Amino acid sequence: RSSDLSNCEAKSELEKIIQAMSSQENTHLKESSKNDVRPEITEEEKIRIAAQQLKQQAITDKDLGNAYFKEGKYEAAIECYTRGIAADNTNALLPANRAMAYLKVEKYEEAEMDCSLAISLDGSYAKAFARRGTARTALRKLKEAHEDFETVLKLDPGNKQAMTELAKIKKEMCESELGTDHACPLSLENKMQRPFVKPFDK
Repeated sequence: RSSDLSNCEAKSELEKIIQAMSSQENTHLKESSKNDVRPEITEEEKIRIAAQQLKQQAITDKDLGNAYFKEGKYEAAIECYTRGIAADNTNALLPANRAMAYLKVEKYEEAEMDCSLAISLDGSYAKAFARRGTARTALRKLKEAHEDFETVLKLDPGNKQAMTELAKIKKEMCESELGTDHACPLSLENKMQRPFVKPFDK
């Protein structure tokens, strides 16, 4: 009987141990299942989401700026584009559009800088080169303006604005070299303009 009693006690102790172990396993399983259902957002994901939100905000500011620009409210447009650039400094449209608004209010140095920023973001942005050429012409940087409009023609062959502006700039450069009282010789003027005659459509 004493041996039976000791066996019963041993079994009882064993059952307690088994129950305790299973209870611990269940606790671990519950904790791990919680972690599996809803993992924590990493810092990288938080940064990516925030960047996406800022890019979207920049697009909203750009669209609002475009609306003000069409209404002739250039200062309000500039403010919108400025907010957009602060939100997303990788979007070339924002500085290029702000440059156009600066041109309208005759802030040519600011327009030139914005166009340079847009070009640094997108080296094939023909409109940015054209607007910078316009700003530089107003600032009497004729050589640099000439280079900008030449680039416009490389990016957009047949661009009428670039052709017209190049002809004007070349005439001004020629006259400044010869003196204000002299016009460019006809043969020289024709020679300069000849490469910019629009070819016939095939």
